[in-house]
Amino acid sequence: MTKKILGITHALTDQIIPVSDEELSSIDLTCGGWKPFSICTNKKGLEELLKKESVKKYLGGAPTNVIRGLNNLGYDCNLIGNIGEDELGKNYINVLEKESINPLFHIYSGEKSGECYVFITPNKKRSFYSNASIADNFKDLDTYLSKNENFDLVFTSGYEFSSNPSKFIDFIQLLKQKGTKIAFDIANGNIAKKNLPEFKEMIKLSNILFISDEESEIAFGGLQDWMFKDKICAYKKGTKGSEIYQNKNKAIIPCYKADKLVNDNGAGDSYAAGFLHAYLENRDIELCGILASLIAKKVCQQEESWYKNNLS
Repeated sequence: MTKKILGITHALTDQIIPVSDEELSSIDLTCGGWKPFSICTNKKGLEELLKKESVKKYLGGAPTNVIRGLNNLGYDCNLIGNIGEDELGKNYINVLEKESINPLFHIYSGEKSGECYVFITPNKKRSFYSNASIADNFKDLDTYLSKNENFDLVFTSGYEFSSNPSKFIDFIQLLKQKGTKIAFDIANGNIAKKNLPEFKEMIKLSNILFISDEESEIAFGGLQDWMFKDKICAYKKGTKGSEIYQNKNKAIIPCYKADKLVNDNGAGDSYAAGFLHAYLENRDIELCGILASLIAKKVCQQEESWYKNNLS
């Protein structure tokens, strides 16, 4: 029987914009950095960059990338999100439905759908401004589902969780009572640091935790034993590979270098998709990490931010 997966996402449309280092600096972003659009000090300059002919649009949101990857790997995939009643929102729904992903969306009349402005510098790194708009309007999460719906696994990230931590925790506890496995990606150390008690609670509720070395250092002062007690922890170290922990077990995973690097947008999301695929197939933690790293490599070799192929 096909396993049923749920994602909870910021339904953002990514606008991918190639820029020079000087152009990135002009809009007050550092390479690899992220800021909310509301604090951008040069919105006029950003708007000029958006006029480039080379700008391309794709569905964004880390859980969306993960769900699209898992969908292509053969799972029954469903996605919770919020959109406005506009062209971006309509396109978001249309793309998901064409891929046979079930959109469990709330649509808000008179509101704008969220966008993410992703800037790719010559070193192929991404930096971005996020303009969430209605996308982070998570109130009562159980209203997105019918009462009898059950899922094998749910995935979300710190970006979504931070929009309404108490509601997320209530919803996750409800899913756990039904036997759903919980996969959570910290995603941003600064956001986790600002909401530390809630993030700690969410980590404790999770069955699988994805966290990078940078995120763990910013939010928690480094990786700690409690983060992988009674759960799996995928500790990502960029080009140094990753380490997978499960209680007293540890697997060291290499980073597989892209044959031809296009950009690193979505690499972490595709790492999660590959990892969760192996996990759902009952593979050991080493194989989970190896498949995660291989799929992340494949995504770095393409423009799009999700894993487009199956494994056949």
